[in-house]
Amino acid sequence: SFGITSATMATGSLADIELYGRMRDRGLLTLRTRTSFGAVAVNHHLTPQFLAALEKARTNYHDSWVSANLVKFFSDGLADPPLYTPEEFKKIVVELDKRGYQIMSHSIGFDSARMVLDAYQAAEQINGPRDRRFRMEHADFLNPEDVSRFSNLSVIASVQPSFCCTPAESKGKKIDVWNSLLKTGAMVAFSSDWPGTWPPSPFAGMQEALTREITREVTPQGPVGEVKYGKQDERITIEQAVLAYTRDAAYANFAETRTGTLEPGKLADLAVLSRDIFTARPEDVGKTKVTMTMVGGKIVFEP
Repeated sequence: SFGITSATMATGSLADIELYGRMRDRGLLTLRTRTSFGAVAVNHHLTPQFLAALEKARTNYHDSWVSANLVKFFSDGLADPPLYTPEEFKKIVVELDKRGYQIMSHSIGFDSARMVLDAYQAAEQINGPRDRRFRMEHADFLNPEDVSRFSNLSVIASVQPSFCCTPAESKGKKIDVWNSLLKTGAMVAFSSDWPGTWPPSPFAGMQEALTREITREVTPQGPVGEVKYGKQDERITIEQAVLAYTRDAAYANFAETRTGTLEPGKLADLAVLSRDIFTARPEDVGKTKVTMTMVGGKIVFEP
């Protein structure tokens, strides 16, 4: 009902992937899945059991419906301090990168973001060049000198518009610097982080990216309705927001040859909308409804 045709499961296990595989085999999946190995704020250890599960998932699940080969790190929790020492984190990242796994790292705080970028840089220096598509999830707080490193290291900033504009901005700190990242040539991919936010609507996220006004925040006590305002110079255009949710999100999943844009030869994954979001007022984009969702040429949602 939100027009979502593909999802990245940022936390998961071999058992989750095998479940999606059984659903695929029975024709029960209505969206494409890519699942990482990871658990919230739990550090990875390269045990024989963990490495065997990673390899089994990569070997058995690699089609357009169910795919693996992805490891999720939590470099921090809700912010600093990092959950790993820099040397410990670098060692694990370098080893998994050597084995060919794609790596995504949750990072919110300044120090953890730098630790992640340093580890990614070390992996490329030690293991040599290849198409890695390293990802940093959230990337809320970045040291100014680290912003250009995303483009230089080809790191994808996988961010969520609904996380924008925390009270820290009112204290002079600049966060969620989407426009600054795009200006350096970095790739920015958008997502919802559902169920960490509500709603998981791309159109609500697009409105938040256009206006830098966040009208809801999810807390342990439930949603809060206050309006929060972010730095206006970090607003982006509707065209940039759409690409972040489609073409560039597909690229972040190594799926750009099959999905992400509408063109001959690609899979027929699409959504029909209730309004033209390219001409709508920014404050109205979030009101957009989906009138039909199609995945692989099959209608999976109609109201």
